[in-house]
Amino acid sequence: MNDQFSISNRWSPQIAAAGFSAVPMSFLRHYAQLGITPTEAMLLVHIMARKWDENLPFPSVSKLAEEMGLSVSQLRARLSTLEKKGIIKRVFRKGRSNCYDPTELIKRLEAAIESHRPNNIMSNQEALGAMAQVTY
Repeated sequence: MNDQFSISNRWSPQIAAAGFSAVPMSFLRHYAQLGITPTEAMLLVHIMARKWDENLPFPSVSKLAEEMGLSVSQLRARLSTLEKKGIIKRVFRKGRSNCYDPTELIKRLEAAIESHRPNNIMSNQEALGAMAQVTY
């Protein structure tokens, strides 16, 4: 299938074959509003690229540092800053890499989306409520 909107067509077949990660446009539009620096945003993208399901992502600090071109101490400092800002929560696991809980990031991003929603467009909660009231 040669879909005009495929990753292969938008980037290249080689890049698509090497893997890709979905980044919500809402994150790209609102991370600065949430007090997240560009480097912190890229770190969050790297962390969330490892979130495959409802389980928390657990990339190693050394792998993240290598991929971002930072030293391990620089990366740990960025993680600490994100924790102090309340954006993520590190979940320590003895003998294994930490997990990263993005729950607060997701809540804040949803709030940012809601605050920029035009008044004439329903939120997800309003739409679900309206659908629940429909009788057939």
